[in-house]
Amino acid sequence: MPAAGADGFPEEVALSQVIYTVDGGRTRVVDLLVNGPDPYEALRASGAGQFTPATAPPNRDWAAYPGLLMLVLVIGSLVAWPPRRGTRPFWVLVATVFAGLGVLAYALRELATEPHAGPEGHRLRWTHGFLAAVVGGLFLPPLLGLLL
Repeated sequence: MPAAGADGFPEEVALSQVIYTVDGGRTRVVDLLVNGPDPYEALRASGAGQFTPATAPPNRDWAAYPGLLMLVLVIGSLVAWPPRRGTRPFWVLVATVFAGLGVLAYALRELATEPHAGPEGHRLRWTHGFLAAVVGGLFLPPLLGLLL
């Protein structure tokens, strides 16, 4: 890892290799110690094509927007309507569970069911939400990875 200079930017370091991929997912390595110290000249000599917007990998930042919108809607509904089955901190913690499953749990338990008929004051607390978020974060991603 290069050290930062006085201006906060990384200092210049000597590159020894440039690693890149080509069509079909093949990885190529250009050894700069053999092909010369200029990485761009070494890439041209190796036959690498010019980097253009057409060859850039696709931007997938948009994939996070639906999840962010769902989380904002959950927090907004928690502010607008008091929850019946769990406290607000409980549902905020549960909403962070992987793959939107926490948001789905909130929608099913609080928004899509009738009011709770149990004793007043017995609601799920923040400790239950923390436990659900930790267990959901540890076990759901590998489980979904196995299923998909």
